[in-house]
Amino acid sequence: MSMGDYVDRQAGLNVTGGDPDLLKEVTKTYWSNLDREMETIQTNLNTNLEEYIIAVHGLKSTSRAIGAMTLGDMAYECEMAGKAGDTEKINALTPPLIEYVKGFKAELDKEFSDAGTPAGSLEISDADIPEIKTKLRKLVAALNDYDCDTAEDVVDELEQYAFTGEAADLFENMCDAIASFDYDGCRESAEVLIGTI
Repeated sequence: MSMGDYVDRQAGLNVTGGDPDLLKEVTKTYWSNLDREMETIQTNLNTNLEEYIIAVHGLKSTSRAIGAMTLGDMAYECEMAGKAGDTEKINALTPPLIEYVKGFKAELDKEFSDAGTPAGSLEISDADIPEIKTKLRKLVAALNDYDCDTAEDVVDELEQYAFTGEAADLFENMCDAIASFDYDGCRESAEVLIGTI
């Protein structure tokens, strides 16, 4: 299936006020979080019903927000089965959900993974650190000037690097903050990251 089979673009635009750039940004954030969401669903399947319900509820909401209505409906069915405590139905509905997401994720990968340089694929060498710090300082300066477009561009450039340890946590916090328009939080994480790498 193609992206158009998974996503009702008009439904997504309705949620984002008709702004295609915002829809793309929201979809990219959705893509970057999708593996973690699915891992939570699979981990809690048959082990922690409350966490499973929370996870499929979240998947339902985020999927509908980008126009992935079929997936949103599938997640909703799983959520209702969970709330009813119907483990038989949960076990019947969840595997098709997981398979559907695998296909959708493959299409999202094509759109958002840079050709030849997937997100987080470049190991950071000592030679890379000055350039990364320069980009982080540019990010901080852009946020100080309320230049959100430049800040988001810098984050996109940095996503190719495979940060490790504390730096990985800080970078993830930074990305989550800018995706949720928490620019102060993004700047704070960036400033700490400069001193960490």
